[in-house]
Amino acid sequence: MARILPPLNALRAFEAAARHLSFTKAADELGVTPAAVGHHMRALEDYLGFQLFTRQARQLLLTPYGEELLPSVQGCFDQVAIMVERLRRDANRPHLSLLLPPYFSAWWLTPRIGAFLQNFPEIQLHLEHTADVADFSSGKVDLAVHWTGLDVPGICAEPLLRSRRVPMCSPSLLARTGPLDQPDDLKAYALLHEFDHQDWERWFDTHGLDPAGARRGTIVDNYQVLVQAAVEGQGIALLLTSIYSELMDRKRLVMPFGADYGVEFTYHVLYPEGALSRPVVRAFRDWLFQQVAEDDYARAAFAASSQPKERPRIRSAAGR
Repeated sequence: MARILPPLNALRAFEAAARHLSFTKAADELGVTPAAVGHHMRALEDYLGFQLFTRQARQLLLTPYGEELLPSVQGCFDQVAIMVERLRRDANRPHLSLLLPPYFSAWWLTPRIGAFLQNFPEIQLHLEHTADVADFSSGKVDLAVHWTGLDVPGICAEPLLRSRRVPMCSPSLLARTGPLDQPDDLKAYALLHEFDHQDWERWFDTHGLDPAGARRGTIVDNYQVLVQAAVEGQGIALLLTSIYSELMDRKRLVMPFGADYGVEFTYHVLYPEGALSRPVVRAFRDWLFQQVAEDDYARAAFAASSQPKERPRIRSAAGR
């Protein structure tokens, strides 16, 4: 049965005008005149039989009908844009775009990625490194790994690796400032943070201290720089236990409270619902879990979580 749809050019003009609440800005975006946008709106309203916009004090406003129609139109356009982008990228060879935290990629994924490419040489792999949460709406990101919490409809999350962050510092810092026997002794030390105060706030709360006391010290936007700052004795940082053995052997870092005084977090694999129907996404997702299952060091360092039977959406998580 043929679908009965409004004029698609008019719907496109409606979406732009509703997003900007301006015929002029919509016209600039679409490369037409404001009069053309107005013509599309009159034709669309005539077709629908109800008004989409009202003008009040030189301000363009959506009517209740327009507000109800807009999300459906935007959702349909988004789906078309995502599919076209994926088909365009896969036109010559399968394409897989990944968004990854820099430290996770450098320490764990990059040394293993060659094995994946040997098994799937036809796949064109694109790795983008950022601490930002993935935005799947453009269709340019197929799969991501991240630690933070999301509450976005349509995004699936699977726990991949669990890890711990533990207070670490250089032996020289302890020699200068004195020993750390209990958590309350931290008030005499500078704290080093990655991106924000969140991890130290959680650590303070977990170990019986007021989280407000963690909102001090230096914030660093790069994990490797954070580690180096701790090694240089600039303060105490919450670092992944996976690096401890190496730096301990070199006498660069110590854990003043021991390995039990940490905060846990989980790396998740994130992807849009339905993404696993693409063989290239399914293949990489399965390969990730296989690497975790077969890697003794990863299991010991990260205490890897078991693969879940369901793929719930992320609700809350923390850490890096």
